[in-house]
Amino acid sequence: MSDIRLSGSRSVPKDFFMARLNDYNTYYDDGSEQLRKRMTKNGDLVIEGLLNIYWGLKTAIRLQVADESVKIRPKTIEKGGSSERNSLVISGQTVDLDNAIWGETRRQRKSANRLVVPGQSKDDTDVSESLLRTNSVIMRKKGVRNLRHRASINGHAYNHKTSVFTPAFGSVTKVRVSSQNNANDVITKLLNKFRVENPADEFSFYVVKETQERREMPRDEIPILSRVLIGPNEKLGKIFLMEKKMHQEIPLEVAQYIKLDVGILQMFLKKFHEEEEREVKKMRKRYEFYRKMLKKQINEAKS
Repeated sequence: MSDIRLSGSRSVPKDFFMARLNDYNTYYDDGSEQLRKRMTKNGDLVIEGLLNIYWGLKTAIRLQVADESVKIRPKTIEKGGSSERNSLVISGQTVDLDNAIWGETRRQRKSANRLVVPGQSKDDTDVSESLLRTNSVIMRKKGVRNLRHRASINGHAYNHKTSVFTPAFGSVTKVRVSSQNNANDVITKLLNKFRVENPADEFSFYVVKETQERREMPRDEIPILSRVLIGPNEKLGKIFLMEKKMHQEIPLEVAQYIKLDVGILQMFLKKFHEEEEREVKKMRKRYEFYRKMLKKQINEAKS
């Protein structure tokens, strides 16, 4: 196989891709972000690993945080005699409310508990930077009785009854994927991970570069392969989940002007306008020339 297919219409030479993959893994230096490669029985190359997806939604989504069978109730645990700590029991598991309010305690700097969404896979619960984390759940001790109805994910509150929620723009979550998953597959997996009820066809992935260049990813494109080609440094390029067709693509030719000063952009517009006027004058002059020539030929034919 000489080419690596990125989508139905795009491919890159295999040697070029493997060099980029090597650079990608070298960048993360034996970290969990490194991507693994394996060969199938048919001799096909498969790339797999964690993919960072950034939330870029402008509208609310609807999600089901827990099943009807999940019971959420406040509970007080006594530790060391008179010392008491507030906690929350979810599906039989205890979540420390002091952690939920203040983040990591002094004794748990390196191992804060997570608030786990029912139905989430083990791989997903092991992933850091998840939208659902204890230190992202903002609760007040005096309002414990209201926990059944309200909570918070990444600092954004949602109504537990209606499950209407907007993720914080630019917040990131990790999804374990492979090169056998196209964009539609990954979007579906991401929505299932957080039990989002909105259909996958309402959303698209967009590649957003530091230069402000923005490209909508086709449904058959392979996100993890595109991530390798974008490069490991996510400051230079990120993959955002956004509403489909609500965000305009920005080509590189336009993106390079976005960060310029307003005065400079106005000067460019003035130059473009002057050039347009010159072209219009040339076209009018050419039209007038051919009109006179045609009129002359008509008069000569009549005589």
